[in-house]
Amino acid sequence: MIWICLFLRLSENVLFTSGYFTMNGFSFIVFPKENAPVMIVPEGEKEFAEKSWVRDIRTFGWGKITDKNPCESFKGFFKDLLNEKIIKRKSKIGIESNFEPVASAHVAGELMVPAKATFDMLHSVFNESELSDAHPIASTKKVSESLYVASSKKVSETNTEQ
Repeated sequence: MIWICLFLRLSENVLFTSGYFTMNGFSFIVFPKENAPVMIVPEGEKEFAEKSWVRDIRTFGWGKITDKNPCESFKGFFKDLLNEKIIKRKSKIGIESNFEPVASAHVAGELMVPAKATFDMLHSVFNESELSDAHPIASTKKVSESLYVASSKKVSETNTEQ
């Protein structure tokens, strides 16, 4: 399967590809094939996410009574990515739908794994797209090492630019 876009939310995949260790496990990194990646993180984690090599970081409120359900926030961001043409309609999108063992977030007492609510939201936003499991590619050693080397290089380049 060749994906036009890859959506990652599991803490270890976000860390591995960006260098940012999610604090609570409610962050997404989106890798469109033809555009720079976009990271979506809770407001309280922005300063940590900014230390990654990803430059387009968008935040949402989470944890306060007045904050929306995170899936509603993600839905709005993903619609923005479609409207901004960062993600094309009718794309082949890789998602994390079949990861059994997962790492916890940095300070989370509970694992926040993508489940039915996340998948329903993704399907509603990308209803013209083909969503499929990214596990076969994201979990292979060769791809994992490639992503690690690529993200390490980006982190290194970012640190020398600052």
